[in-house]
Amino acid sequence: MEKVVVVMKPDGVALGLTEEVKSTLERMGLLLICEKPLQLTQELILEWHPGKDQATFWSEYVDFLMSACCHLMVWEGEDARNIALTLKGSTKPPTGLRGRYAVGRVRNVIHSSETEEETQRELELFFSAELGMA
Repeated sequence: MEKVVVVMKPDGVALGLTEEVKSTLERMGLLLICEKPLQLTQELILEWHPGKDQATFWSEYVDFLMSACCHLMVWEGEDARNIALTLKGSTKPPTGLRGRYAVGRVRNVIHSSETEEETQRELELFFSAELGMA
């Protein structure tokens, strides 16, 4: 079965979207494997997004992610990544949760892994102990 990592960012948590995301993904047939709140650090964010520290929005993005806890989840099921990506949506054109709730490029409520490689890297970074990967 395919896995995907979904991260509710501080604005998504503050808007109370975590439970909506969980119930929607469950209704779509995915199984919640693991979840936890996590206060991100600058070091962890840089490890999560290697090479993006030169982006013009980087400082604002890091400050935003460190402003409050995120809620991280691992979901599993057939076509899990595509299901999560559809729910996440986009800011341009406005679709899904990002289309409804995002305020600009930085405050965009939710992240989900886009590729198998990204999923694996995020599983190891955020859930290695919980999933026995350490």
